[in-house]
Amino acid sequence: MLIITEKPSVAKDFAKALACSFSASDQVYKSRDGAITIVHCVGHLFNLQQPDFYDERFKYWKQLPIFPQQFAYDINP
Repeated sequence: MLIITEKPSVAKDFAKALACSFSASDQVYKSRDGAITIVHCVGHLFNLQQPDFYDERFKYWKQLPIFPQQFAYDINP
């Protein structure tokens, strides 16, 4: 199982709860049997799409709030 967390402190908390140790050579936390690997990123991986993604009339934010049927996400560069 691969667990990806948003920041290092969350990875450390998961590792503690799941009894994983830090592997300095791989820079990740791993369980003894290798079944769990915990890695971290720094910052958000995804952003919500801008309002005009759903409808062009929302481009200038004059008709807020909007509540789409389903929120769309974009990968954070």
